Order: sequence, then structure tokens, then C-alpha cells
Amino acid sequence: RFNGLDLASLTAGSPIFSGMFSGTSSGNLLLEFTGAGRAELASSLRCEGAAEIQNASWKGFDLLASLREGEARPGNSSAVDVAARYTCASRRIEVSDLRIAAPGETLLASGTVTPDRSLDFRLTRLNRFAPAAKSSSDESDQSLASPAAAFHLQGPLLHPTISATPSPFQPPPHATTEPTPRP
Repeated sequence: RFNGLDLASLTAGSPIFSGMFSGTSSGNLLLEFTGAGRAELASSLRCEGAAEIQNASWKGFDLLASLREGEARPGNSSAVDVAARYTCASRRIEVSDLRIAAPGETLLASGTVTPDRSLDFRLTRLNRFAPAAKSSSDESDQSLASPAAAFHLQGPLLHPTISATPSPFQPPPHATTEPTPRP
């Protein structure tokens, strides 16, 4: 179990990740490995756990702007809360149930990270609710602002690519959004 882990301090000694991540993490981690030497230990490593990160940031990549524009954008990403479950085996990390709560956005994701720091994630931006046009009674109605959107985030951690994919939440092509007329 870990609590209050400062990600900026944890990555400060890394020539690649220094200054790239920040936030405070808590969670649990179970590690299993056997062997003598780095190669044997790395190839036998198995892990499982869960983590939550408060006030998370990823410098160098603006995730929300990338989702809006459909292509990777430089900048910074920040989230009020990030939570995920993960396992590792076969020299890769599997992330599931990833939830990113950013100001005005909620994303769900799952995917993998490999030892060469390559990402392969599926992300879904959840429906956002916004006030609809005022009705004749001057009361604001709540309606969906847009359908859920799905994306594929892949490539190197430092310079990933992003593309839109068919949303798993879209209605079938024959479905209509118009009300069915009553006889």
C-alpha cells in the first residue's frame, strides 16, 4: 500500500521523465518476480494494483485539446482526479478502468504500456450535459450536448498520436432521434 506519493519527486531523477508528471498518488501494488539479474527479474515480473492520483498533470501533451482537434497537440494535460486498475506481465502494463476527471470532462480508458514506453489506449469521452434552448415557459431544460466520443491514443509516450474511432455508445444506423408519431 502507498499513500501520498509525489509523482514529480518520483520522476525527478529520470533523464526522460523529470518534470513531465506531477500529482499525488495513493493505492496498492503487489509485485512478484524471481531470478538473478536484471533480465530474469524483468521477464518474470508480475504485478497488480490500483491507484488514484489527485491533481495530476502530464507536461508536453494536451490531451483535451488533442481530443477536440482529433490530432496530438503539445501543451499540458491536467486532471482533478485519475483512478485506474493495472496488471503487468509479459513485459507490459495493462491498464483497465482508467477514469480521468478533468475540468469539464470525464474520460474512460483502457490500454497498454510497453517497456519501450509505447502507448495503446482506447478512450471514451462521456456525454456532457448542457442547458438546451429556453422553452416558452422560460425554464431551462437539460439535454445531451453531444454523444459519447471514442478515440485511439497510441505511439510513444512523449509524442503519441490520437484518432477518432467509432463510439461504442452511438445508436445503430437505423435508429432515429425523432419521436415516434402516435396514431
